[in-house]
Amino acid sequence: MTYVTAKTVFASLIALIMLCSNTVASAAEPDWIPVAESNDGIVVHVDAASIRIRERRLTAWVRYNFASAQPSTAGKLFRSSVRLYVVGCRSEQTGMAVYSDYSGSASTGEVVDTGAIGISAAPLSYSAPQTLAQAIMKFVCAHATQTELSLAQ
Repeated sequence: MTYVTAKTVFASLIALIMLCSNTVASAAEPDWIPVAESNDGIVVHVDAASIRIRERRLTAWVRYNFASAQPSTAGKLFRSSVRLYVVGCRSEQTGMAVYSDYSGSASTGEVVDTGAIGISAAPLSYSAPQTLAQAIMKFVCAHATQTELSLAQ
């Protein structure tokens, strides 16, 4: 006959809690998908897990990796930038609401500059054909749910 002790039950509960907490933590991890690369080596990724309605506008986090260091508005050099884009699928427009520039590639290193206009105040402009902005817009619109597309202004 096999007996289950309190110690065995407690150990099983601890293991289950740890497994669940790891699952929840990994669900929040960005899902960076490469969507475009320019002729001068700028690589753009969209966090597919971040595509959603915020303040009645369709948004997504976008990461730029630059082949060479870029000057920030603060006068410091950065190699990558993470930006919250606002996307208008019907109007084929994009705009930027928030940004953070990093000294290292892939949003690593020191934050050298940040800025925010705000989601509702972010101006949208048309995305020209064969540009990084158009690639971002097409990816976000293709991966948004029908509900998100209908709720977006």
